Amino acid sequence: MQSEMPPRRSRAATILSLVVLYAASLPAWGGPAPEAGVSVPLKPGDDALRASFRLGSETGQGTITVILDDGKKHVFPVRVEPERVSLKVKEGGKTVSQEAVLPDAVLNVEGLVRSWSRPRLARYTDKQQADLVARWPSLPAASTRFVTFEARQDGPGVALYLDGHYVGRRDAPGRLAGLALALPEEGEVRDAASFAADRDPVYLPLDTRFIARPGAMKDATLSLAPGRRTVHGVPLLVAGGPESVDVGVVKQMKGSWALECDEHLSRTALDGMPETAHVAVPPAFYSRAWVLCAVDPDPARDPVLTARLTRFARSGRGDAISDTTVVLPRGDAKPPAGVAAAGTARFAKDGRETTVPLWLAEIRLEPGEILDLLAMERDPDAPMTATPYLDFELLGKRGGISAQWDGRHKPDNASTSAVHVFAVTLERGPVALRVETGQPGAIFHNDEPPAMAAVLTAARPGRVALAWRIRDVDGALVREGTRDLAFDAAGAAQRVDLPVAAATPGWYGVDLAVRDDRGREAIRHEAAFAVLGRDTRRAGYESPYGTWWFAGAHYGAADKAVAGPMLFKAGLRKTTFGWTKYTEADMAPWSITLNQLGWGLAPKDLKDPAKACAEAEKKIREELARFPHCRAADLFHESYAHYVPRELLDEKTVEDEAEAKAGRDRAALAAFAARFYRERFPDVKLLVGNTSSSDSIIASLFRHGLDPKLVDFIGVEAVGQTCMPEKLWDGGTQGIWLAREAARKFGHDLPVTGCFEFTARADRTLGARRQAEWYVRDMLLCHAYRFQHINPGILHDTGNAYYNTLWGAGGLCRRHPLLYPKPSYVAVATLTKVLDRVKPVRRVETGSATVYAYEFERADGRFVCVLWTACGRADLRLRYPEAAETTCVDWVGRERAAATRAPEHALDVSCDTAPVYVVAPRNVASIAIAGRAFAPPPPTFRVACPMDDAGAWGLQEDASLANPQSRELPIRIAGTFELAPVADPDQGPCLELRLVRKGRVPDIVGEYGVMRLREPVPVPGTPTDVGVWVKGDSGWGKVIFEIEDAAGARWRTEGAWHDWPGDLSVCHDGWRFMRFPLDGSSDEPNISAGARWNRFAGKGGSRIQFPIKVAGLGAVMYRKALDLTEMKEVPGVLRFRDLGTCETRREE
Repeated sequence: MQSEMPPRRSRAATILSLVVLYAASLPAWGGPAPEAGVSVPLKPGDDALRASFRLGSETGQGTITVILDDGKKHVFPVRVEPERVSLKVKEGGKTVSQEAVLPDAVLNVEGLVRSWSRPRLARYTDKQQADLVARWPSLPAASTRFVTFEARQDGPGVALYLDGHYVGRRDAPGRLAGLALALPEEGEVRDAASFAADRDPVYLPLDTRFIARPGAMKDATLSLAPGRRTVHGVPLLVAGGPESVDVGVVKQMKGSWALECDEHLSRTALDGMPETAHVAVPPAFYSRAWVLCAVDPDPARDPVLTARLTRFARSGRGDAISDTTVVLPRGDAKPPAGVAAAGTARFAKDGRETTVPLWLAEIRLEPGEILDLLAMERDPDAPMTATPYLDFELLGKRGGISAQWDGRHKPDNASTSAVHVFAVTLERGPVALRVETGQPGAIFHNDEPPAMAAVLTAARPGRVALAWRIRDVDGALVREGTRDLAFDAAGAAQRVDLPVAAATPGWYGVDLAVRDDRGREAIRHEAAFAVLGRDTRRAGYESPYGTWWFAGAHYGAADKAVAGPMLFKAGLRKTTFGWTKYTEADMAPWSITLNQLGWGLAPKDLKDPAKACAEAEKKIREELARFPHCRAADLFHESYAHYVPRELLDEKTVEDEAEAKAGRDRAALAAFAARFYRERFPDVKLLVGNTSSSDSIIASLFRHGLDPKLVDFIGVEAVGQTCMPEKLWDGGTQGIWLAREAARKFGHDLPVTGCFEFTARADRTLGARRQAEWYVRDMLLCHAYRFQHINPGILHDTGNAYYNTLWGAGGLCRRHPLLYPKPSYVAVATLTKVLDRVKPVRRVETGSATVYAYEFERADGRFVCVLWTACGRADLRLRYPEAAETTCVDWVGRERAAATRAPEHALDVSCDTAPVYVVAPRNVASIAIAGRAFAPPPPTFRVACPMDDAGAWGLQEDASLANPQSRELPIRIAGTFELAPVADPDQGPCLELRLVRKGRVPDIVGEYGVMRLREPVPVPGTPTDVGVWVKGDSGWGKVIFEIEDAAGARWRTEGAWHDWPGDLSVCHDGWRFMRFPLDGSSDEPNISAGARWNRFAGKGGSRIQFPIKVAGLGAVMYRKALDLTEMKEVPGVLRFRDLGTCETRREE
C-alpha cells in the first residue's frame, strides 16, 4: 500500500476511471476533486463500495484507489504477471529442471495480495504441473477474468475484500469516501455499487459464489429460493445449484516435500485451485459454522463434511488447525445432534429426478486450538498477507495418523465426499480468549509462584461463563471453578487469575471452557503448567543432558529469554545452535553450550589435505571461541546406508570392488579427520558414526582398517520412533547394543554415547504419558551404557509442517508461542534432577529380565535405585544392609519419605512402565519381586479355543516366516519346538511350547514355530481384537496371531516394520493377556510403519473380510535376550491359554 501515489498508466492507454462517492458534496471529503470518470452516489447509510473489473491485457496496468474523507488515499497498483516455475522435463532420457514463464497467470494487487487466475503451479505435483501447462491457454486468464474488489468501513479503518475473500485492512483516521479504478484501454468495469455491509455482530454469511464448485447438483432446485434467507434463526446467503460447492472435488494436490515444506498446508484462498473450497475471512473467535447442504445418494461417496479453521503458512501449518468432522444422514437415517432438516433439493440423477433432504448442519469450530494464531497482530509466515486473517475451508474425510506421519490435516484422497454445500455462515463467539503465564512455558521452579490467567475480551455486549478444571498427570481432579462475567461493550476486557497454586511438584493440565449466555460452549482450550520444586542440581556445562533446539526455524522460540529458562529448568545444558547467532556467552545465565561440533568433511578433502585442514581449523576455532565449553565433535552424521552388518551374524561381509573402495575411502577420511583433531584439538572427544544405530558404518570403518585408537566414542543417532526403548531393533534405542557389538566383533570394546540428534518420540502416536515414559527410559538406557551425551527429543513441537513428521512432534513442550509443557518435559526434568552428577553403578538383579533396577551413585554420596518395567506393574521388596531413610520420587517428581522396616531393613515399592527413583544413603543389597499385575482382558473377551487340548493343535512347518538374509531386524529362521499339554498352577490345563536348541544360532536371530488348529474356530460378529493368555519368559520373543477370513484368506500379525511398540513382544514373566487390533474393525491407529495384518495364504482382497475364524499362533523365541546392556540366556518356554476375540473402542 502506498499513500498519495498517482495512478499508474500504460503509455498508450486510455484511462477508465470509476469513482464511487458518498452522496455528500465533494468538499465534504476534505480533499481534491477526483479525476474524470464515472461516479455513483451512495445511498444514505451505506458504508461499503464494490466494483468488478478486468485489465483486458496481460501487459496492462491499473490502479485501485480507496479514498478517505480526509483526503488521504490507499493506492494499490494492479498488474498482470506470469507464473515463473521450474518444471521437470525429460531431456536426453533424463529428468531435468527447466525454468518456464507462463503468461497471464496472476493479478498482483501491489501492497495487498496476489490472486491467481490460472492455478498456482507450485501447489501441484510435477505430473499435475505438466498437465496444467499443456492446458494453459484454455485456463482462465488473469487479464480477462473479472475480479471483484470491495472496501468496507470497519471500525477504525477499511476492510478490503477480493472476490469475496478478506485480504486485509488499512486503519486510518479518515473514513471511507470513494473508490477509483484506473484501467488501460482494454480494461472494463461492471457492477459498481455502494451498499450497506452486513453488520450482524454474531453471524458472518459467506458468499459461496466466489468458491462455486458445482457438481452433480449443479442444476438442483432448492425448496429455499436463492438469496439471503433465515433458516432456523441463522442468516444464510443461499446459492443456487450453479453456485453450490461439491465438497467431493476437494483433494490434496502436492503435499509434503523436503520434510518441513508442505504445499497443501501452504495454500491461500487466492491460489486459483479448483480442488479447494476455501475462503479467507477476518480473524475472529468463530465458534460455529452453519452449513446448508445436501447429500448425494451415490454409495461410492462418503457423507462426510469437515469444517476447518486455521491460517496456512509459507512452509505449511503444523497443528494449529481446528478441524471438526460430521457424518451427515443418508436415506432414512436419523440426523445426528446439530443437524436439522431445512427443506429439499431436487436434481437429476442417472436420468431420473431425485429429491434429497436439505440439512442445516451446526458444526462446532474450535478456536481454542488456534489461540496463538488469533493472538497475532502480524504473521510473517502467512502466505497471503502478513495482516491477520483466517482460512476457512470445507473438505470431506480426513487422513489419519501413522508411525511416521500425521495426515489428519489432509484430505483422504481415497474418499470422495457426497456433500454439496449451498450456504455457509460463520458464528462469532461472544469473547476472545488469551492465556497469560508467569514464566516461559508456564514452567515454575524454586520460589516462582505458579501463575496463569485467562484474559477475555468482548466481541459484543453480553454475558459469558468461564469454567476451569485443573487435573494432575493421572487425570485426578485438583480443583475446578466457574466465573460469570458480564461485558458492557465490545472491546471490554476482564482478567481471571486461575487457581494454579500447587503444593505438589508435577505436571498439571488446565481445561478452559467459555460458554455463551445460552449455555453453549464457544471456546475450549487445553493449557498446562509444570511445578518442578527446588532446583538442587549442581552440574553445569559438564552435564550430559541436552536436547535439540530449532530456535526460530520451523516457527520456533527464537528468543534466548524464552528458550534459556526452559532448557535450564529441565536440567538441559547442551543444545543445537545451528539456527541462531547466540553463543555460549549469550546463554551463560543458564550454563548452556553447544552439544557437539558438526561434521563438515567430504572425500574430496583428501585430494588437498592442507587446504582442508586449514579451512577446518579456522571454522572449528571460530566455533570453539563461541562455545568454549564444547568438548565433543562428530565424525560422520547420517553418512552411510543403515543395515545390520553380517559380522553381527558371525559371517563375513562380501563386498564388490566399488563397495570395498568406498569403504577404504571412508575409513581414510575418518582417520584423516581424527588425526586432524588429535593434532590440533586434542581436548575434543570424537564421536564416530552418528548414523542411526551406527552398526553398519562402524563395521565398515573397522572392516577397512580404521585404528580404534582414533575413536573416543561410537556415536549413536537412535531415533526410537514408536519402538519400545528396551526392544532390540536397529532403529530403536537398543540399537546402541548393535553398534557396540559391531565394534566388539572386530575386537574393539569401545564406549558409546549419543549424537546431538537422538531419539524422537511423538505424543500424537504414543500418547502423552507413554511419550514421557519412553523418553525417560531412553535416557536410563543411555546411562546404563554410560553415555556422556544424552539428548532426548526436541525442546518444543515445531509450528510448521515439519510437525507432521516423526521428528517435529517430538517436543517436550507444545509449539511456540504456547509452549505448554508436556508430561515428558516434567519427566525429563525429574530425571535430570534426581540423577544430577551421577555415576552408573550396576544393574541390580530382580529375578526378571524385564523388571529393571539400575543403581547410581550421586556426587552428594547418596545412591539412587531406578525401578521400572517393560510392561505391567511389579511389586518389589528392596533390602538394604542397614536401616535407611529413603525418598521415593515418581516419574513427575512427586516425593514421599519412606523408612526401611526392621528386621530385614526392607522397603516395599511398586513400579510400572513409568520409572520410580529410590534415593537412599546406601546402595541396595537385594531386590525381589513380590507380585506382578498386567491389564486384564476387556469384559467383552470371548474364548474361541481354551487351548487345553493338544490334540486340537499341531506344529506345522512354514518357510514363509524365514528371512535369514534380511539386512535389518528382525532376522528369523525356523526353529525346532516341542508342543505339549501341561497343568499350570495358575491357569490349569494349557499348552506349552518349548524351544529345542540345536546347533549354534547368533544372539540376534530368532527361531520361530507355528502351531495351528486342525479345525479353525469361527468367531461371530466383527470383533476388534484377537487375544490370548501367554505365560512369558522375558525373552523378547513374539506372539503371532493367525486368522482365516470369510473369503478363505489367511492373515497373520507379521511383516516388515511390524509391531514397533512391542504389543506382541514377550517382555514379561508369568501370565499376561496379550491382545492385538484387527484391521477393518478396530479404531485403534497403527503406529508401526508396516501393516498390522498381512495375507500370506489364500485368495482375497486387501482387507480382512468378516466373519473370521481363529486359525493358529506363531511364536518367535531367542536363546539370549538383552538384560538392559548385555545378552543373557532365556528359558525359551511359553505357555498359552484361552485364545479368543473381544471388542474394544478407544475413548473419545
